[in-house]
Amino acid sequence: MTASNLPFEIQQIILSHLNSTAQIQYSLVSKHWRAAAKHVLFDTIYLPSGQKVDECVDLLLVSSPLGEFVKKLVFLTCASLNEAKQYSSLIHLTPNLKVLATEKSSNRLFQTAIQEVRSGHWKHLHSIGDLSIENDYDSVTEMGTEPFKSSVLDYYALASVLQDRLSAFVFDITSIDNSSVEPYCFQLPLYITRQTRFNALKDLICFSQGTTTIESLDDTLALCQNATEVKLSVHHFRTSKERWRQIEPNASVKSLSVFVTKFTEASLGYIYRKFSAVKQLTMHALDHSISNTDETIDPLEVPVDMKHQLAYYVHSTTTSDIWFYGINNSIELFLAFVSMQWPGEMQINLESNLFQLQHDSSKPKHSELHIDLDIGGLNVKQATLRDYLNQLDVLSIGPIDVRYYPLLAQCTRIRVLRMYYGNPSGYQGPTLAISRLILFSEDYNANFLKEFSASTPNLRHVNLVLCTFGKIEIDTPCVSYDSLCVENLGWIMQSSVCLLLIRSGIQSYYKTIENRLCEIGIDEFKGQAVKMDRAKVELICNDIKRLEIHWRVKDSGRVRILHDFY
Repeated sequence: MTASNLPFEIQQIILSHLNSTAQIQYSLVSKHWRAAAKHVLFDTIYLPSGQKVDECVDLLLVSSPLGEFVKKLVFLTCASLNEAKQYSSLIHLTPNLKVLATEKSSNRLFQTAIQEVRSGHWKHLHSIGDLSIENDYDSVTEMGTEPFKSSVLDYYALASVLQDRLSAFVFDITSIDNSSVEPYCFQLPLYITRQTRFNALKDLICFSQGTTTIESLDDTLALCQNATEVKLSVHHFRTSKERWRQIEPNASVKSLSVFVTKFTEASLGYIYRKFSAVKQLTMHALDHSISNTDETIDPLEVPVDMKHQLAYYVHSTTTSDIWFYGINNSIELFLAFVSMQWPGEMQINLESNLFQLQHDSSKPKHSELHIDLDIGGLNVKQATLRDYLNQLDVLSIGPIDVRYYPLLAQCTRIRVLRMYYGNPSGYQGPTLAISRLILFSEDYNANFLKEFSASTPNLRHVNLVLCTFGKIEIDTPCVSYDSLCVENLGWIMQSSVCLLLIRSGIQSYYKTIENRLCEIGIDEFKGQAVKMDRAKVELICNDIKRLEIHWRVKDSGRVRILHDFY
């Protein structure tokens, strides 16, 4: 079947998977392709300047059918001349618009849209605001609030006109002042009140540039009782004790994202009591030092009872992404989470003031722990912790020393170990079942790797990330490598490397020629070694299948060598 005979729907699907250049090229193939391309090429129009707004209106005036294909308009600025007239013309020429997004103050745009919607235009418009707001605190406070600063009232006025069909919306729940519980979204004139209902709204974003109250958030959520996806991005919550009320659980929200400067006990308690049926959960608490409010926010210390409640809440979700920065008792929170069995894939990152967890129960069973803190007070023989460590697949630790030996002894199933060389002269720890080692070192010690590899009988893959300006010695006579990757972050003057390989006691010699490793004789090797003392690798092993070497040459960038041995 030729392109011109393909069904129209198939042509649209094909075009939707092409980049812009390919779309234009295919649109030139035939009349049928051009018809299909219009739905893709004109689906979304970005207007980065006032001149582009005017040009777009002029284009649609002479090619009015094109406007029927426009589903989304993104305004990055305002029109240059006759704003209201240009906006009105644009509204008339795009009758099927569904999404209106802005990144600059757009009072006149919203005012014009209100009049035109009331007159029967833009009948399909159901989403307004900047829906490209990133899911983190910085993006919302630094970029995403710009549309609402000077045009917030007109923005809310347009929302009230679209009330019965609005599907996505952004609310400013910042308290008008530190002593007030009234948020900006309910300020006079009251286009939106606590009795307003957006019954069609599914995607809700609430942001705050300063302090907000839990009561204000609760009132805002009551406006959108059918919302299934909620994003909250605020500095921090405070509670107005005189207005505190009984929390009514919301079972409609299935996807919840919370980004705050600092969690408090009250805000955590509100979240897991309010959102009772969440399946996709994101909770990020960033560095509390970035707060620009006058209030002092103490570091978070989750109470004993709340640790387990929070762990059970996260455990009830399908996917979760938890990030608590600035927490005083990260170890206690970690112990609460690992006291339960977690299906699927889970990663935990534990540092002195950080607790991070990512979990997806829909994926195959896989467990990773990244730990970099003083573990002297961690009782690794505690039953629940021992069971957790015993099922780990991947372990990452900080600079290794004897304090990690008891923990390593409990990790009987790990297959991958990432660690930093902590300057020990050797290794006297437990035998490990790992098959892959990733070692980072700025002060590499060949004796340590020799003793460590003797305690890893299943070791087959090694990645060494070093920073050295001298010869690299890898003395691992017990290891049969399936792959060895050596990455040297130190500068080397030469763009070539020579290799002495002792495999099962048999010596062979190599040098790099045009990014390839070539075998040479002993005499040539000795000559090369004298010239290239700073770019020399000596490897002792039982066997090796693949070797990869990366290094940086000053003023010449990076060099990569990959060689398979037979």
